[in-house]
Amino acid sequence: MKTFSVSQINHFVKNVFEDEFVLSNICVVGDACECKCIGESTYFSIKDAESILSCIYFGKLDVQSIEGKKIQAVGRVSFYPKSGKVSFVCRKVDASGQSDKERQLQELKARLSSQGCFDRVVPMPSSIKKVALVTSLEGAVIHDFLRVAEEKNDGVDICIVPVRVQGEESVASLIHALRDVNQYNLTLTKPIDCIVLARGGGSESDLSAFDDEQLVRAVAASKIAVVSAVGHESDHTLCDLAASARAGTPSIAAQMVMEQKSIKPDRIKTTLAALRYGLTRAYDLQRQRVAVHTGNMLYHTHRQMGRLENKVKSTLAGLNARVTECVQVATQRCVSVVARLDGVNPSKLFLQGYAKVQKGGVEVSSATQLKTGDDIVIFMHKGQVEASVQSVKTNDPSLQNTKSQGGQGGYQS
Repeated sequence: MKTFSVSQINHFVKNVFEDEFVLSNICVVGDACECKCIGESTYFSIKDAESILSCIYFGKLDVQSIEGKKIQAVGRVSFYPKSGKVSFVCRKVDASGQSDKERQLQELKARLSSQGCFDRVVPMPSSIKKVALVTSLEGAVIHDFLRVAEEKNDGVDICIVPVRVQGEESVASLIHALRDVNQYNLTLTKPIDCIVLARGGGSESDLSAFDDEQLVRAVAASKIAVVSAVGHESDHTLCDLAASARAGTPSIAAQMVMEQKSIKPDRIKTTLAALRYGLTRAYDLQRQRVAVHTGNMLYHTHRQMGRLENKVKSTLAGLNARVTECVQVATQRCVSVVARLDGVNPSKLFLQGYAKVQKGGVEVSSATQLKTGDDIVIFMHKGQVEASVQSVKTNDPSLQNTKSQGGQGGYQS
């Protein structure tokens, strides 16, 4: 049997991975978790229902955009001899959509909501004198919570209930603590007013216990108001929805609880005075805004009316000028027509010595229409004359020649 050192074995395994062509360029699909940036590199893991694979990307990724998402990582499998661990070295990482865990979480949320688990919420009490802080003895949660309470110095009693907040036993530990506090509260003369369920920040998997269905139901079933203070401001769990209130951090939860202490009369007066001042100030500002807007509206309205008035005046002036021009032209035409009509007025012709002759009611326009003995009527100025033709003389030579040749019935001169 041949003997090898640890380094020899690890380097042998490394060479096996590097010589395997299939593992040098592959795509791995899974849910991203435990994402973090260290220096210029990004470390995370890809997991499915049964396994998990450590990954490294030599560059900075937006860890918030891939944490908990289903991703596709393209790269190669590598073995590190010093640590004896297998890692997947990524050269490209793409988020491909909703992870299986995220989908399951949404389905659980919808089911709990349909069953009313988020509706049976115990309201926060108006006065808090005793608090049960359910958290781990490790970490900074207890220190931060007590520091804020000491700064407020409001005399609130704090009972610390130690639990496990991470790992396989965390869910059962948290559920037992909630039930024990509710049961124990029935025996107290000075009951607990509020439970603060607290845990510091961590990865999505670290906070997964607070998305457990049984724990969410335990929070919803609590007869005591529960404040969910899990992780950081950006972290959200299903326990937040079932609790009476959510706090972004345990420190914020401490401030929230301390501010719920009974309000003293002098604080009521101060609050009312501040409220009165604020309402008065808001009213004055609103009135000033209304006055300014009204002034602007009146100014613009008057300005617009002035423009319209000038436009109307200009239009009327143009119309008046046009009407005057049309009247003058029509007058000139009328005068011209009257003058022409006056020139052919028979009455005017009669004054000049002209007369009109009719024979048998028919006007006579030529001497050739008459013959000797015809009875005629002569119309002239101031009357008419009835006469008989004695002779007819014409200026037409042809007719005169005809008469001189002895034609009977001709014209006599």
